[in-house]
Amino acid sequence: MRNALDLFIEEKVHDSPGHKILFSDFCARFQMWLGNDERSYWTNRRIGKEIPYIKGKAGGEGQLYLGNISFEIGLNGLPMLIKENDRLVTK
Repeated sequence: MRNALDLFIEEKVHDSPGHKILFSDFCARFQMWLGNDERSYWTNRRIGKEIPYIKGKAGGEGQLYLGNISFEIGLNGLPMLIKENDRLVTK
């Protein structure tokens, strides 16, 4: 059975090799999309455990990102990101 996270990903997220989304931005958009009755269930920790994308730090600021996805359609042409030592790096 599909849950709210699966539905949000299906509606709002696109596979985009080489691109990344800040985990905090993903969580904020997902929380805004959810109904009031589901917001307390979907904590950032739960989202992090259930999301089907790789997570890791990127760049110098040490923030957590989700790799190979975008909120925009049609972004491609970049090398795939992989997780290496808790960081997202190009393959």
